[in-house]
Parts: sequence; C-alpha cells; structure tokens
Amino acid sequence: MFRLITIICASFALAANSVYAQSSPPNSDQAKRIQMLVDRAAELVDTKGKEAFTEFRKRGSEWFSGDTYIFAYAPDGTVILNPAFPAREGVGFKPSIRFGFLPFLA
Repeated sequence: MFRLITIICASFALAANSVYAQSSPPNSDQAKRIQMLVDRAAELVDTKGKEAFTEFRKRGSEWFSGDTYIFAYAPDGTVILNPAFPAREGVGFKPSIRFGFLPFLA
C-alpha cells in the first residue's frame, strides 16, 4: 500500500521557479538535497509505514525545516500527510496549475 503513496517534498521556492520556467528539474544543490530527502523519506515509509509520519511532522527536523517539508497524497488525491497544514489531512485534494502545482499520477 505504501508503495502507492506518492511522497512529494515541497519547497515553495523551487515550485514557484520550476513549474513554469523549466521543463526538467533544476540541477542546483538545493534540488539535489531535496531529491535525496525525498528518496530517504520513501525508504523510511517503506520500512516503518505510517509510523514514519510522526518523524515527518517534527518541526525543525530534517523532514520539516523552514518552507521545505515532506507531504504525501494517496493515489486518489486524499492528503495523508501535510505537517505544515495538518487540517488538510484526510481531505481530497487534487493539485492543479491554479495552486502552482501540475497534476501528478501515482
């Protein structure tokens, strides 16, 4: 089940720049750091399941620092983790260009 979960690391600075300006991901040190963070988060979810979410919610941790944090959607668009906006968890939400994100497929 957890392999179906799409984990996305949001950085508002990267999202604002990359959605409209580039067709491929940026090759900056920050982009590489975020990619590594997402990969490690996915590994943690594979081993711990939803128990990993507790770690992702800790403000000031490697998972939730400044405007960069791990969040996750179920394949149907339900928010299952959003430490910055916990009230959104459990709500069906489909990212769109209107919100600054392109739709994604799980």
